[in-house]
Amino acid sequence: NGFFAGYVPGTRNYAFPADTGKLLRANSTLTFQMHYQTNGTAQTDQTKLGLYFHSTPPAREYRTVAASTTSISIPPGESEYIRQAEIVLSATEETILYELSPHMHFRGARMEYEAFYPGGGSEMLLSLPHYLFDWQLIYRLAEPKVMPAGTIIRARGAFDNSDRNPYNPNPAATVPFGQQSYDEMFIGYINFGQPR
Repeated sequence: NGFFAGYVPGTRNYAFPADTGKLLRANSTLTFQMHYQTNGTAQTDQTKLGLYFHSTPPAREYRTVAASTTSISIPPGESEYIRQAEIVLSATEETILYELSPHMHFRGARMEYEAFYPGGGSEMLLSLPHYLFDWQLIYRLAEPKVMPAGTIIRARGAFDNSDRNPYNPNPAATVPFGQQSYDEMFIGYINFGQPR
């Protein structure tokens, strides 16, 4: 059901959109999920999460959801392995779309987000034709976008498991979904606001 914060290569600290905040209930427990890659020597880590609190409740709750799939099995040498997933932001109320953040691993090639509106019609929200694992950004819209209740957001993208992908650690491997960077993920994160 979302998360407070995340770090991936290329990401930076940033403030949430004005007059928004994530809800942290009293006596909550925060869980840190860390994905580390061993390098053969002992290492240490000192992870911190900084929280800033509103003096009065903000107008909108800032939420993170994802259009994602774990159904991934990329054949060896496949240069155009397509995946897609979709999510409804809210079936009952309009939302304010702020940001989109694609997440794949070394074989990720491209991703796009498209909105399908309940009254018909669609709109391309983001097209990232050249995904790079080392440069995973949060794409904030120049102007927040009101999304009607029932809007579907579809993330669609492709993986390149061929030897033409210079970041590919092993083009001869069948690549499943997994937590390690040599495995793959297909996650289209979406940050939006809803009235409190």
